[in-house]
Amino acid sequence: ASFRWICLVILCFSTPFVVGHDSAIVVNIQNGPIAGERRGDYYAFEGIPYAKPPLGNLRFASSELNDDRWTEPRSATKPGSICLQWAHFNKTKDKLKGAEDCLFLNVYTTSIDPTARLPTIAFIHGGAFMFGAGSKSKPDHIIKRHIVLVTFNYRLGPLGFLSTEDDVIPGNFGLKDQVIALQWIRENIESFGGDPETVSIVGYSAGSASVHLHYLSPLSRGLFTSGIGHSGSALNPWTMAEKSTEKAKQIGKALGCPIRTSQTLLECLRNVPAEDIVRQVSQFLDFLYNPFSPFGAVVEREGSLNTHPFLKETPRSLMSSGNVAKVPLILSVTQAEGLYPGAEFISDHKYIQEIDSRWNELVPSILDYKTAVRDLGTRDHLSETIRNRYFQGDDRLSLSNFNVLIQIISNRLYFAGVTESIKLMQPHTKVYVYVDYFKIKYGIGEKLSKGADTTYLGVSHGEDVDLVFHSIAREHLPYTKEERIVINRFVAMYKQFAKGAAPRFGSHTLPLQDDRDKISYLKLNYPQSVVIRASGLNDEEFWNSLDFNDAPLLAALCLVIACITIEASTTATIVNLKNGPIAGERRGDYYAFEGIPYAKPPLGKLRFAASELNDDRWTEPRNATVRGPVCLQWNHLIPGDNKLEGTEDCLFLNVYTTSIDPTARLPTIAFIHGGALMFGTGNFYEPDHIMRRQMILVTFNYRLGPLGFLSTEDDVIPGNFGLKDQVIALQWIRENIESFGGDPETVSIVGYSAGSASVHLHYLSPLSRGLFTSGIGHSGSALNPWVMMERSVEKAIRIGAVLGCPTRKTQALLDCLRKQQAEDIVRQVPQFLDYLYNPFSPFGAVVEKKGPLNPHPFLQETPRSLMSSGNIAKVPLILSVTEAEGLYPGAEFISDPKYLQEIDARWDELVPSILDYKTSVPDPKARDRLSEAIRNHYFGPNERLSLENFKTLIRIISNRLYFAGVTESAKLMHPFTNVYVYYDLYKSKFGVGEALSHRDEPGLLGVAHGDDVLLIFPSVLREEIPFTEEEMQVVDRFVTMYEHFTKGDQPRFGAYELPLQDSTDKLVFLELNYPQSKTVRAEGVSDEAYWRTLDFNDGPYASPAPTHTEL
Repeated sequence: ASFRWICLVILCFSTPFVVGHDSAIVVNIQNGPIAGERRGDYYAFEGIPYAKPPLGNLRFASSELNDDRWTEPRSATKPGSICLQWAHFNKTKDKLKGAEDCLFLNVYTTSIDPTARLPTIAFIHGGAFMFGAGSKSKPDHIIKRHIVLVTFNYRLGPLGFLSTEDDVIPGNFGLKDQVIALQWIRENIESFGGDPETVSIVGYSAGSASVHLHYLSPLSRGLFTSGIGHSGSALNPWTMAEKSTEKAKQIGKALGCPIRTSQTLLECLRNVPAEDIVRQVSQFLDFLYNPFSPFGAVVEREGSLNTHPFLKETPRSLMSSGNVAKVPLILSVTQAEGLYPGAEFISDHKYIQEIDSRWNELVPSILDYKTAVRDLGTRDHLSETIRNRYFQGDDRLSLSNFNVLIQIISNRLYFAGVTESIKLMQPHTKVYVYVDYFKIKYGIGEKLSKGADTTYLGVSHGEDVDLVFHSIAREHLPYTKEERIVINRFVAMYKQFAKGAAPRFGSHTLPLQDDRDKISYLKLNYPQSVVIRASGLNDEEFWNSLDFNDAPLLAALCLVIACITIEASTTATIVNLKNGPIAGERRGDYYAFEGIPYAKPPLGKLRFAASELNDDRWTEPRNATVRGPVCLQWNHLIPGDNKLEGTEDCLFLNVYTTSIDPTARLPTIAFIHGGALMFGTGNFYEPDHIMRRQMILVTFNYRLGPLGFLSTEDDVIPGNFGLKDQVIALQWIRENIESFGGDPETVSIVGYSAGSASVHLHYLSPLSRGLFTSGIGHSGSALNPWVMMERSVEKAIRIGAVLGCPTRKTQALLDCLRKQQAEDIVRQVPQFLDYLYNPFSPFGAVVEKKGPLNPHPFLQETPRSLMSSGNIAKVPLILSVTEAEGLYPGAEFISDPKYLQEIDARWDELVPSILDYKTSVPDPKARDRLSEAIRNHYFGPNERLSLENFKTLIRIISNRLYFAGVTESAKLMHPFTNVYVYYDLYKSKFGVGEALSHRDEPGLLGVAHGDDVLLIFPSVLREEIPFTEEEMQVVDRFVTMYEHFTKGDQPRFGAYELPLQDSTDKLVFLELNYPQSKTVRAEGVSDEAYWRTLDFNDGPYASPAPTHTEL
C-alpha cells in the first residue's frame, strides 16, 4: 500500500493535472505550483514573478530572486503588468504606462515533461532601454519547433538605469533584472520541459545590446550557451549612457530632492512616487522621442554598497582583452535600420522641414552625440561634416532624398557599432552575421510613419524579429505565403543554433567571422541569399573617422566619482531613532523631519494584513527632508475621470517640532487626516500655525479605500488595516518622540472628518489603549453612517470577481488579490459610487472576527455597544461639528446647474446614496418611503430643489451624515470620560465649500466641513488666499486650546470654556464664533431628534460575523 501511495505522489508531481473548471495545467517551480493553460499545440504560463518586487529599498537596487513560497496553485494565465515607462508608441502626450512592480516572466512550451530537455530561448525585448515589455512578443511562430520560449520584463528608463556613477546608485538595474531572469530559468526551466544547459539569449534592439552586454558581464557567465542579437550591440552610441550623474541630479532637483550627496538623493527618490520619476524622461528628449535612449548602461563603481557590478570596464576594453563569454553569437542588422527612429519624421511634413532648417541643432540629438560632445563649436562642426558628406551643396532635406537621412541614421546608430563589435569579438568566440534584405508587409517603418509608403526606403529596424515573434501589429494583417516560408527558415535557424549547430537560413549557412579587418555576412533575402565579404556593412569607415567621444573612460569615471563625493549639508539636523539617524532640516522657528518610514511597506504578504513597525536599521543619516508618497487612492479632489493617485508603499510620517532636546518634554499632536477613509494624506496639512506654540506635530499616511478597509468579515481578511496603520504610527510615536523633544506620556490624537471618526474608534479599540492621553475629533464620530461599512463581504467578492479571482474561499481570494496590481484593486472604487463621489465612503471600519489568523482585532464589538458598556479609553475628548457640515459633499452639487436638477428629479434614487442608506436599506420600497419622508419633512408639497433652497439640502446632509452621530456619541461617552463639544459658526474666507462648489457668493455657503481644521492646519487650498488678521486671531485661539487641552487643562476658546458634557439626554456645547461665543444646552445642534425617528438599519454588526472560510 505504501508503495502505491508513493507512486501516486510521484505521478501527481511529474505530470500536468486539471484543477477546477478551467483545465489548468499545473507545474511545480521552486516557489510552489503554478497553473497555466493549454493553448492549442502548446502550454502557456504567464505572469510568473521571477524577482522580488523592486519597491521600497529595492528601488534603485540590484534585484533578487523571488523567494516567496506557496502551496496552492498560483494562476499563471495572464501576463504581469509591464514596467513603468515613458512609451514612445503611446499616441497621447502623456506617455506614462505600466507599474513599478513588474518583474514577471512568461514561459511557452510544447512539453512539460521534465525529461524532454528542449532548448530554451530567453528573449530580451527592445525599446531603447526606455519602454517595451516581454509580453508584446508572442510565441505562435517559435513554438512550431520544439523550443521553450521565455519572455520577461525588466526595469526601464530612470527606474532601470539611473546612476550617480558611484556605489550608492550604481546603475544597470534593468540589466541585473535580466541576470535574475536567467538565474530563474537555470533553476526552473526543467519543470517546463526545458534543458537548463541549452539556453540561448536572444534580443532585439536594446535587447540585442543587452545580449552583447551579457557576453561581457561576470554576473551572466554560465547562464547561457549561445546568443542572438538583432539590431543592437554594446558599441552603439545609445547603449552606454553619458553624463549619468548630471541626469540623476536633474531628476532629483525637479522632484525637490537634496542632490548634494548620492545617499540623500537616493533616500529621497525612494520616497517619491515612481510615476513622478518616470515623468521626468520628457525633459531629456529634445525632438519627438530623440535622443531615444537618454538612460542606458554604465561602467559601474565597485564598492561596499555595490559588491557585484554588472559591468566593471568599458565594452571596448573587455572585448579587446578577450574578457567575454566564449559561446557562439549571431549579430544582425537590417538594410534600413535608421527607420527607427527616422520613419516618424515623415509622419508629418513639418518634421523634415524642421530637421533641414535646424540641422545643427537637431541632428546631434537624433544621432545621439549632443550629450557626448558638449562643446557647441565642435558639435556644429561634426553636424556640418556629416551634412556635407551626404548632401550636395544647397540640397534641402525632402521626401525625395529622405533615404539619405535613413542611411545616415543607420550608419551612426547601428552599423558602425555592430561592425566594430563583430571585429572585436571574432578572435575570442564564434561570431556569425547576417543583414536582412527581406521586406515584410508591415513593420516599424509603416507604424511610425503612420501609413506613409516606406517600401522604397528598405527593410526597417526589427522586421526580422517581427516575423519570428508574432506581434499584435499583425493580428489583422495575415502573413503572406512568402513571409511564412521566411518565418519557418528563421525559426529553424533559432533551433539549430540553440542546440549548438552552425546557423543556416534555408540552404544558406551564415558565415563564421575569420578576419579582424573584414566581415563576412549573409545578405539574407527570399528566395535567394548571398554571402558578402567587405570592410563593413555600409559606410563605417567614414563614421569611424569622426570623434563623437562615445567611449566613457575609467579615468573620466573616477573624476566624476570624485566630483560627486560632496560634503553633507551643513544645515542638516540629525536625530537618532530606534532605527538609526535621520537628517531633517531647520525651517525658520521649527525643525522638520519628513518621509520617515514608520511601518514596513504593506506589500506582498503585508497587503491586507496588520501593519508592523519598521524594523530596518541603518547607520548613516537617512534623508528626512522630503515627504513620502501618498497612499494609493481614488481621490475625490482630482478633477476628471481618472482619480487614481499615490503608491502602495506609503506608510510614512512627518514630525515638526520647536525643540530637539530630549529633555524638553513637549506635548505632541498626532494628526489623523480626513478623506472618507478613501483618500487624503498627512502631507496635505502644514505645521506653521501649530508651531506657533511649544508643541510637536506628527502627520502620517495610512492605507485607504479597499487596500485599507477590504474585509470578508472573518479572520482571513479581517479589515481595518488603515486603522491598524494608525495604531502602529502611535506606537512609533511612543518609541521615538522623545528624540524630537516630545513627551511620550502627553500625546493627543487629533483628527478631521474620517480622521475624527478614527480618533473616536481609537477610544474604543483595545489596540490603542495607553498610546494617547487625550483626543480631539473635528467633524466625525464612530456613529456617523459612513464610518462602519455594510455588506463588506459582497464588496470583496465584487472586486475579486472583476479581477478574475476565485471568490468561493476567502483564502483563495486573498492569495489572488495579493498578486493583483494594487492600482487595479483601487480602480474598482468607481463601481461603488452611484452619483459623483457618493456614497463617499464605500469602504470603512468593521467589527472584526477574532481567530487564529487575526488574534488581535482592532474592533471586536459595535461602537454603540462599546460606548454603552463603558469599554472605552478614559481620557478627555473634544468633539466638534461645523454649522454646514453637509457642504461635504453637498457643495459639489452647485458646481454645475444640472446636479441640483438631477437630484430633484431622481430624489428617491439618488438621495439614498448621498445620505448613505442605500446599502443598509436594501428593500427598494422601504428605501423610497424613507426618502419621501425626508423630502416631506423639509420641503413643501410641490417645492423643487433649487439654489434658493439649497441650504435646506445642506441641512439634511449635515444632520444625517454628521450631527446625529456626533450628538449620540457625545451623550454615550459622557458617563465614562470627560467630553467637550463645540459647534463652529465662524466662517473662514475659503474652505471646502468654496473649493468644491467653485462659488463664493456672500451668504450662499455656511461654515463648511473642515473650516475650523483648515485654519489650524494651513494647506494648499489657501496657498493663494492669505489669512486675514481676524482669521489669525481665531487661529491663535484654536492653537492655544490645543496646547492647553493636550497638557491636561480644560479646553478654552479665547475667554470661553468648552462646557463639560453632563447629560445623556441633552447636549451642552459651545457655539463658537468670533468675537463672541456662547454656551447652549439643547437636544442637539440641529434636528437630531427627528433623525432618530427614522430606521436606517445602521447597526449591521449587532452580533459578531459568523466564522467562515467560504464566501
